[in-house]
Amino acid sequence: MKKKNILFATCLLGAFAFSSCEKNLYDESKQSEKEIKMTDLEIPANFPWETSKDAKCKIVSSTTSLVSIFLDSNCTQLLSTVNIDPAAPALPVVVPDYLEKAYLKYETVSAGNKVIETEVTNGMINFSLPEDAKPSVAPVVTRGGGKGDYTPQPGMEDNILEYPSGYGTVMFEDMYPQLGDYDFNDFVAWYKYQLQDFFHKGGTWYTYVMQIGFQIRALGGINDFSPYINLAGVKYDDIDEIIFQETGDGIEFIKGPNGEAILSYTNPSKPAGSKYLNTEPEYITTSGVNTSIYIYFKEPVELSRLQDKMVDIYLAKPDHGTEIHLKGYKGIYPSSQNAKYSNEDNYVWGLKAPAALNHMIEENDFIKGYPKFKDWIEGKGHKQWWVSPKNDYLILLN
Repeated sequence: MKKKNILFATCLLGAFAFSSCEKNLYDESKQSEKEIKMTDLEIPANFPWETSKDAKCKIVSSTTSLVSIFLDSNCTQLLSTVNIDPAAPALPVVVPDYLEKAYLKYETVSAGNKVIETEVTNGMINFSLPEDAKPSVAPVVTRGGGKGDYTPQPGMEDNILEYPSGYGTVMFEDMYPQLGDYDFNDFVAWYKYQLQDFFHKGGTWYTYVMQIGFQIRALGGINDFSPYINLAGVKYDDIDEIIFQETGDGIEFIKGPNGEAILSYTNPSKPAGSKYLNTEPEYITTSGVNTSIYIYFKEPVELSRLQDKMVDIYLAKPDHGTEIHLKGYKGIYPSSQNAKYSNEDNYVWGLKAPAALNHMIEENDFIKGYPKFKDWIEGKGHKQWWVSPKNDYLILLN
């Protein structure tokens, strides 16, 4: 397997009111209000802790045309750009759990752009491309002669499928199996995935290329954990080549005990005088390097095997004796294969959100910074709980 480093710049890109009234045993209105914390919440036993959902996007078209699918009416949150043709099957996608509508933008034969809207219904996003759509070149796939190389043909090189749109955030508590302080800043990273140059054959979408962006934002834990990414839909031996764009320092590609394809990251250094990274206002450094990794497969891989739920971001100790995964994932090494990542009260140690979030200042409960989070995990709505945070409790990095 070839491994290259390409060094060039890229661009991935008040708090809860607390009553201090004098305690009066005979006047209930003067009782002190208890500050609500994460560990006070009653989480439904069946709450899945998921902020994303799988869907399929079907575009009915009488011609081959380049279109873009967006998550918002202003067409700023890109989900996919695809050269669609009349024979194209439904495209497997991942969208935020809150999404109710999607938008398709296309160029017309008169060189203008139009946007059409549709509802997300029962996991389906259905569009019918109007007859005034500008035709494009039908994609044709050929495999190049060099190992780890292929040539995307006209129409295929424009195909992009990404999630999240922009960056998502993954956060961990590191006291597993005990509950932590629930500031969710023991480990924080921004991430994104992009599938490129994909094509369909025999009713299924495939790709040879996956890009992963990853930026470590904070280390507020006291235990010796490092981040890993397991590509659960493929194996180590399926991968032909990896290319590190910008830097490959501190990243290794390793083979798991059962042939798993795992990216291993080294944590960045902490500033002098602090035992944490970017969780104390007096010790803030710049945000970490955006690492961008291109993964090339020996054979085409189905898109559904490379999407959000098949990318397992987790923490592990150097000897892999303890792993911390998000709910719904299984441990990889033998000592963690029977581990559970939610306890009897459905508390978890890891959380993902499909948005670039700022993280908590050290020793502040997560609900202080994101008060709508409480309603979300108690099943009372607010699926976009990260909207309108309380910045006084957050570290605001560049």
